[in-house]
Amino acid sequence: MKGVFNSYDLFFLYEKERLNYINREMAILDYNSAMSNAIEKA
Repeated sequence: MKGVFNSYDLFFLYEKERLNYINREMAILDYNSAMSNAIEKA
């Protein structure tokens, strides 16, 4: 469990990496939403 907390601390220590992760997650959510909307309209 200690390793998990160390990874978490390191992740939030580097702002650039954290922002890259957040942006990637947002892009995935946007893509999935667009695909769902396209399927509903088809």
